[in-house]
Amino acid sequence: MARTYGLHLIRRCLGALGATLGLVLVVFLAERLTTLVEMLIKRDAPLTDLPLVLALTAPEIVITAMPLALLIGIYRALLDARDGGETVVLAGAGVGPWGLMKSLVGFGALALVGVVVIAGWIDPLARTARDRLFLDAGRKMVLEAVRNGLARDKVESLNDYTFVSPATTGGSGRHLLVFLPRVEGVQRIVAATDYALTEIEAERRYHLSLRDVTVSDLTIFAAKGDRGADPQTTGSGFRLGTVDREIDLDKALREQKLADLPEYRDLIDLIRSAVTAAAAKAQGLRAAEILTRAWLSIAAVLMAAIAVSFADGRLRFFTLPIAGAAMVVIDLALVRMVRSFGAATATAGLIQGAIAVTALLLVLSLALVWRYPGVVAPRGGRT
Repeated sequence: MARTYGLHLIRRCLGALGATLGLVLVVFLAERLTTLVEMLIKRDAPLTDLPLVLALTAPEIVITAMPLALLIGIYRALLDARDGGETVVLAGAGVGPWGLMKSLVGFGALALVGVVVIAGWIDPLARTARDRLFLDAGRKMVLEAVRNGLARDKVESLNDYTFVSPATTGGSGRHLLVFLPRVEGVQRIVAATDYALTEIEAERRYHLSLRDVTVSDLTIFAAKGDRGADPQTTGSGFRLGTVDREIDLDKALREQKLADLPEYRDLIDLIRSAVTAAAAKAQGLRAAEILTRAWLSIAAVLMAAIAVSFADGRLRFFTLPIAGAAMVVIDLALVRMVRSFGAATATAGLIQGAIAVTALLLVLSLALVWRYPGVVAPRGGRT
């Protein structure tokens, strides 16, 4: 009977869960829409790329959206079943609190596996594809700007070089400033009154020719006395004639720098790095965070059933928002516990998260057993 009820519950809540998950994803993506549009505009990328960018951003939201979607979907399914008298019939047929919990936990476990797969494998691939799209758009913008003259004061930095063109230029020559990467507090600025860019044998490598070049070195140091004062600068400069050098605007695309960051590595690589290298704490903490937060899928279905038990009379309008707020607080607490509550290593962070999740699920299970009569029927109703 419990298995039959579990299948019935899954069938009832799949529609609500799908609709709710879609709605939550839309809300979270809408929150990031302005930032993503600004990034596309800043890199002169076509806005027709926006649907692809949104699709590649969606997987990183699933780990947060799935528990909320489960909470709302299971809540609606159980509440409708209770209002229709189904839970009373099932309770009379012998489905007790542990049978209900078994069905809920099984459904939550399926969602947990989905979250781990999406957050641990699909999300890193999507992040890499999205950010490489932005990098490629930035490269094309810099290339076009350096070749044909800059139309704005500042161009997106790429590969540690920043290309700047003054808004006012005299004469027919084009002016260009190149800020090189700062080394030991010294910022080197190369200025040219004219320049040309030619490609090297279609290899996406280029020769940058600068004419009438002035090189300035600025030494930046902290001001003495007032700690809040602006940094002080001093510098020296020298002039050159024509400078030709090879530059690489695609280095970030070819050297796979994104793969070195934890958010672009899959779960197996994160765990392997944390185990084999003590210095790779960032990779281990991200793996611990993914595995810990995935268990919120099971916590969400249990909390949904508990919320239904209180959805009686006027409380019906407040139980779901309160449960949703509680899920957000629990999520923040778990993340904080894994990241900063005294964990000396990534393994310690995972252990702390496992302890917290175990305690949370135990408390929710006991609360559901206690409130099971309220799940079956409203107060004062049939028992």
